[in-house]
Amino acid sequence: AYSRVQEVILDSAPAMIFYKNKQNFFIRVNKAFEAAMGLSKEKLVGRSIFDIYPKDQAEKFWQDDLEVIKTKKPKLNMIESMETPQGTRIVRTDKVPYFDEQGNVIGIIGFALDITERKKAHEQLRESEERFHEMFKRHHVVELIIQPETGVILDANDAALGFYGYSHDEMCRMRIQDINQQPLEDVTDSLNMAALESRNRFEFPHRLANGQIHWVEVYSTPVETGGQKVLYSIIHDITDRKLAEEKIQTSLQRLYLILSNMQNGILLITA
Repeated sequence: AYSRVQEVILDSAPAMIFYKNKQNFFIRVNKAFEAAMGLSKEKLVGRSIFDIYPKDQAEKFWQDDLEVIKTKKPKLNMIESMETPQGTRIVRTDKVPYFDEQGNVIGIIGFALDITERKKAHEQLRESEERFHEMFKRHHVVELIIQPETGVILDANDAALGFYGYSHDEMCRMRIQDINQQPLEDVTDSLNMAALESRNRFEFPHRLANGQIHWVEVYSTPVETGGQKVLYSIIHDITDRKLAEEKIQTSLQRLYLILSNMQNGILLITA
């Protein structure tokens, strides 16, 4: 028998719960279902889904019910829209048969969870990731997406392919350790620092496909895409700057040597 305890349990559930008989009439609903429909239990019990939903939607729900009744098997994880006084909601619905003491199906029990906001958030995230990947692919700056734990190159944009001289398939079979000419331990430390956001700017010697070594400045920051945390790295070729700095350093060293010799010569003369 249906008890007060059962009613409290049903009404405490966040999911919309309903019982319907084989003739498609509601025989029991919980508070969550009442709230969604904007009707009291008294106005829902004894009514058909055709009294509540638009005809095409009611027909779809009824076909699902009939399938459960005929097969005697649950129908689970159905993502469907549901019209309510608050507007169209997206719900994830499970429907299971319930039986009498002789094992005959006498109706169905439905559990519907409102996932509208979750669905919207998922769609917004998907659209955001699509925009990110489109911008990533078309950006004229060299960019890589790297797995921080292993250094595996997950993606490279067209500018990166042109700079390094590899095809997309080739680059995505490589690790950043295959390109970075720093000692392996230093590369690993750099990946960890970038992932932990303790440092995001680095200078490395990178080997290109033709064997040339180019100095690069790397800005690397962790982002989440596709459900995983990755490093988004922007790379600038600073080889010319490095060469210029080396020339300046060499010139300064020569100047220092000349000045030192001159000073020594003066000291020798005055002595």
